[in-house]
Amino acid sequence: MTQVVTRFAPSPTGHLHIGGARTAIFCWLLARHFNGRFHLRIEDTDLLRSKQEYTDSILASMRWLGLDWDGEPVYQTNRTELYNSYVDKLLQAGHAYWCSCTPEEVEAMREEARQAGRKPRYNGRCRTRDLGPGEGRCVRLKTPLSGKVVFDDMVKGRIAVDVSELDDMVIRRADGMPTYNMAVVVDDHSMGITHVIRGDDHVSNTPRQILIYEALGLPVPRFGHVPMILGPDRQKLSKRHGARAVIEYKQDGLLPQALEALQQLAAGLGPAVEQGRGQQALGDVLFAAVAAARLCQADPEECLYRASQRFLTQFGQMEEAAPAPLQEMTEAQKQALWEQVKNRQ
Repeated sequence: MTQVVTRFAPSPTGHLHIGGARTAIFCWLLARHFNGRFHLRIEDTDLLRSKQEYTDSILASMRWLGLDWDGEPVYQTNRTELYNSYVDKLLQAGHAYWCSCTPEEVEAMREEARQAGRKPRYNGRCRTRDLGPGEGRCVRLKTPLSGKVVFDDMVKGRIAVDVSELDDMVIRRADGMPTYNMAVVVDDHSMGITHVIRGDDHVSNTPRQILIYEALGLPVPRFGHVPMILGPDRQKLSKRHGARAVIEYKQDGLLPQALEALQQLAAGLGPAVEQGRGQQALGDVLFAAVAAARLCQADPEECLYRASQRFLTQFGQMEEAAPAPLQEMTEAQKQALWEQVKNRQ
């Protein structure tokens, strides 16, 4: 079997949050299980929002979680020359072209498509104009005119996207910087990544990235897209919506094993926590349950309640799981239950 190589690639535009931590744990576990390699890449090309304090926080959070990585962290801002060398290869091979269309012109194309009931997209105006470099010009990939992009997702199964759904995407902006999809493909190839595990908000990026791999003649890694963690309002948790920073859990006195328990719950592997993680991890499983509530199809408070019951029953503090439903418990009873769990740590 080829050595498994995974990566976690956060952007330092905020602190590492619970959803990102879960993805990092999945990537780390897969690599370590198969005696492979796990790399950390800092995707810091958003110069306006990226901050060193967030990078430092991400590194500290990873260390606190015990997620060690192989080699030094890779920083995208140090690799612009490498990315552009691959863009040049695509231009030379005829798989990409220069485009002089302004953002306003592209938006007008999209609006025209909307009015006609078609998918809003760039119409390929510069595809056959044989332009060269010039001020204000970007580089676009020549998307095949027919066919499908098909891949077997490790989580979702077979996914097929018709290329008519995709336009000629920009791979180098007018300012000379590569776009996200271009940089990710170059990074994952040059770092030897074999398995890409990430949130399912990236599913739409995958066909585009596969097209870049194929245009460059590079092997395509395996992809797996895990469900997003949702908050009580059923909205995706993110840096800007409801997600607490991992570093806050540390400041609250939470044990890092709790976030390992999170991935167990999220993957439906609850029994593995009891069998192999020890008493402290069990004591913290209720925190993980709150974060994983959407994945286990439960209300966060109810998930907390059931995790507390399970913990106390496991260690003989309750003869059996308390029959009273959460909504019938007083605040004092909830607090007493919570104190019993905390005292077992």
